[in-house]
Amino acid sequence: MESEPPRESEWRHDYLTDRKVIIAGNRSNRPGAYSQKMSFESIARCPFCHGNEADSPLQLHRARLKNSRTDWDVRVVTNLYPALEASSVKGYGRHEVVIEAASHTTQFAGLSPEQIFLVSQVWQERLKELSQVSGIKDILLFKNNGPAAGASLQHIHSQILAMDLVPASKKLELAQALAYWKANAGKNYFTHWREEETMVAHRVITDGSFFSFCPYASRAPYEICILPRRVQPFFTGVDPEELLELSVLLKDLLEALGRNLNDPDYNLVLHQSPVQAGVLPYYSWRLEIIPRLTVEAGFELGTGYAINSMPPELAAQQIREWLSNAQETKIPLV
Repeated sequence: MESEPPRESEWRHDYLTDRKVIIAGNRSNRPGAYSQKMSFESIARCPFCHGNEADSPLQLHRARLKNSRTDWDVRVVTNLYPALEASSVKGYGRHEVVIEAASHTTQFAGLSPEQIFLVSQVWQERLKELSQVSGIKDILLFKNNGPAAGASLQHIHSQILAMDLVPASKKLELAQALAYWKANAGKNYFTHWREEETMVAHRVITDGSFFSFCPYASRAPYEICILPRRVQPFFTGVDPEELLELSVLLKDLLEALGRNLNDPDYNLVLHQSPVQAGVLPYYSWRLEIIPRLTVEAGFELGTGYAINSMPPELAAQQIREWLSNAQETKIPLV
């Protein structure tokens, strides 16, 4: 691999997803390279705010911080407009919303590490409970932060979709990871991935219990992947001490992006093993942060290939600098 950001356009391939992208750094200076930030439609009353609980659907779970002044700080409800439903035969599943703050908060990075830790604990609890539901085969947890990322409400929240099938993209990842494991005497691909990025170094952002980097074949400008150093197939296996470190890391990374990219809309996606697959020795959970600074146009829609105008080597360098300049950064930088 190259030792500096590419000066010319090039195709890159991601082994795990078998996905190809074009890295075209020469396009970053063109007019309209990064799309304008979209705004939410105004609403008279937010159904996610404390005091408006009657406006939201069935409550499934609530949690509160120690010494909290409210009766809940994180709340889980069924989705008012579910993509999948328990009562549906042809679209069976569960669709939940995790309301991540009682007050009308619009940025996840604005939460304290303790609040993000509480949210992460609720994520674990809901993933664990949904994995026990009959017929559920895979669960996706994600955040659509901002209208460009697909959010319809400004109040910060995440969603959990439990499905009665394993998506084709997940099946491909499992097959790729298994093939690597078999071809390399039982070595986990995710361990190899972290070691390879560490050797190359210039795409690495932080290295601790969790390893953050801008992937070689990033689909979007400033895309970040977070891998656990302790490889495990399920997010529910992260212990409390690690979870607190992950909470600090998420806050610092999202603050850095927000401060320097004008609070971009973004998607956060948690990938983990299918729930009925057991403990797979060759697969690991991971988190992706994908800023929505560009839009899919004709080429992307026509081919399925992304064009990324920000080389990940340069993106990682800038994010490291942003973290270094932040007064309260406490995570180990490379």
